[in-house]
Amino acid sequence: MNSSTESHPSLQRRIRYSTDEVYSRYLGISLPVANVNKFCEGRFGRFLADKLGIKKLPYNITLVDLVSSGCMTPNLVVNLPCYYFESWLNFPCCPRQNSDEEYEEIAGLYSYEAVLSSIDNIEDIIHPYDELKSDFVERYRANLPLKYISFQHPNGRHYKAGEFYFSYWQGMALASSIHKINNIELHLSQQEGVKRAKEIIKSSVEEFCERYGDSLERVSWYRTAIAVEQFSNINATYEDIISELGKYREVDQGVLINDLKKLLCLYKEWSNLVDNIGCTVVAKGLEVLRKDTYLVFEQLCVFGVDKYSLFEQFSYGRHSCEWAQLHEVVYFEDYKFKIFFEKNLDLYCKRVKPLGYGCNSKIFESFSKIQGFYPWVRSLYDLHEKMKWDGEVDFSHSRIVDCLIVASVRTEIVIREMLRVSFKGLNDYDADGNLSKILFRIGDYIGEEDGEILKTVKSKSKSTRLDSRPEDIFSEIDSIGFKKWSKRDCLFFKSILKFVCARNYFAHHAYKDEEFDSFASELAAETLMSLVETLLFFHRICDKKNRLASGGDQV
Repeated sequence: MNSSTESHPSLQRRIRYSTDEVYSRYLGISLPVANVNKFCEGRFGRFLADKLGIKKLPYNITLVDLVSSGCMTPNLVVNLPCYYFESWLNFPCCPRQNSDEEYEEIAGLYSYEAVLSSIDNIEDIIHPYDELKSDFVERYRANLPLKYISFQHPNGRHYKAGEFYFSYWQGMALASSIHKINNIELHLSQQEGVKRAKEIIKSSVEEFCERYGDSLERVSWYRTAIAVEQFSNINATYEDIISELGKYREVDQGVLINDLKKLLCLYKEWSNLVDNIGCTVVAKGLEVLRKDTYLVFEQLCVFGVDKYSLFEQFSYGRHSCEWAQLHEVVYFEDYKFKIFFEKNLDLYCKRVKPLGYGCNSKIFESFSKIQGFYPWVRSLYDLHEKMKWDGEVDFSHSRIVDCLIVASVRTEIVIREMLRVSFKGLNDYDADGNLSKILFRIGDYIGEEDGEILKTVKSKSKSTRLDSRPEDIFSEIDSIGFKKWSKRDCLFFKSILKFVCARNYFAHHAYKDEEFDSFASELAAETLMSLVETLLFFHRICDKKNRLASGGDQV
């Protein structure tokens, strides 16, 4: 695995991880050496500032203040022996220089720093605090409330003998309160304001933890494990990681579905908040939440849940729901392409719909397994996206020609790949040879009518040449007629020739580009219909061939 850009089983995505995510479950605040006047330091402070934009609170309330007053409860609190610090001669500098006095070396884990380059065992994807329960956590764990007294080191520096650790999602719990206290300093005095701000924070954090804490805690395990795998020398599959995490947490498909729903509910709540009051902290929190939502989605895919079924399960029908639609949170292009294929491209099937052809989910699933298909559907998706415009003025160049160039070339590639698979056992079959010769060759091994169409394509190939630069590039093709042919056969015959003609045009000419580039271009529309009809025609041929060979059902 070991890559931030990769093709997951059923997933194409890029995910950026930081080394701080290795500590997602235990982000410390550097309490021993923290500046009492600063809101929050350490890894948790960085997370709050960088990921959520929380750098200070009203009235200069600090995170330690929030903990001391019971507004927030750390994931872990440890109380360390003073002699650990006093025997640290060059405190707080690293590497540590020890005095001759003995000290409990394991106490040094309070500031655990992973040497990721030396990690190569899958068991090490677990944070040490989750593994060393008896050796470190239970030995030094402390309960709140706890007053941290400042001690003086022999070198004159002051320190506090302990540390607070927060899970990253506790920062999101704090973020849920920020919009409620943003302007409190304008209305209340210091004494009244501090009290009221803490009450609001405590109430918001408690509500957040009650509603989402369990779900996000489960995400924190997976987030930690994946981050460790990304930066270490561990070479593990997603299944390996899920299996290892199973030793520490109980998760199944049903639990993850419920977690996904909860996170989508939170996403909708926060999105509405941003739309209504424009809270920048919550807006940044949405990106953290988007990643968490994806990580739950990813685990479900590893469990074998069909990705499209998840998108459909969390999509609105006629009415909206309490949760955000999954495809609006996880911008998974495969799903967008699928919907585009079924809804938009199906509009180009009006001539072949009465003949039983169309762009549906089963056809998309079949095409998605063919090499070259995704560039084809991406090009047409991009074409339609570029054509959308609801403004007053636009100065962008049309991209219709650009997209049609890709689509026409990729139509040929998809055809070749479908035929390569379906006719691989045919003697003297050259899948990479001249396309018209390929079509003529397979003509004897398919249905009589379809075979006649393909053989005739070869004999009429001159109609696809544009050496004379005709004003209407399809005019010669449209003039061809066969009295004994059915309407269906004539339609597909001309569609295939028009596809070949379009491919030839885009490979060798540019004199009709201006006409193609018009948003109201009938030429572009006819070309698109021909490309779609041609692929559907060859899909039906190959599906019949494969079905007969395997004895399966038709797609």
